[in-house]
Amino acid sequence: MNCRLLIILVLLFLLPMLACEKTHETPPELESAYHDLLLNLNPNKPGTSINRLEDFRKSCGAYPLAQTVAAKVAQMRAGLEEHADKARKLAALGKVRQAEAIVDDIDRCLSAVDTDALRAEIYLIAARSYLVKKDFAKAAEALESVNKSHLDEKQRREWKTISSKLHSRLHLPTGAENLALVRQRP
Repeated sequence: MNCRLLIILVLLFLLPMLACEKTHETPPELESAYHDLLLNLNPNKPGTSINRLEDFRKSCGAYPLAQTVAAKVAQMRAGLEEHADKARKLAALGKVRQAEAIVDDIDRCLSAVDTDALRAEIYLIAARSYLVKKDFAKAAEALESVNKSHLDEKQRREWKTISSKLHSRLHLPTGAENLALVRQRP
């Protein structure tokens, strides 16, 4: 009798565990929607693409596809620094608007703190580039766009150096309040 009771107890515990291990296959229409989404993602707008994937992942629920989507998101997040570098290079070439567009897109999937520092860095790079090219009005405009509260100590020193050089070239007194005067000069 003890043997039968033991078998019954084992079965009572084993059957629910076996039922819980049953995996739910991803429905074909969800798989198809995922592949369509991948085809329509813009590789030049990773922030927007990550957000679209995150929204889709939420709709996947407990299906195995959710893990696949999460892995794709992680892969794309890892590539964000490459896009930040592209923005830096564009800023150095004086293509500040294009650099800003990249930062705006990255901002869609990162915290504002992360992108504010990048945005400040881009304006510093642009200001330095314009100063080298002797385009003082654009250098002053870029320098005015820097939000100094997002600068680290090295960037603060660079801001002061660029500002000093800009003012000494134009024989203006130093100080942020005088940057607007630079743009008014012919």
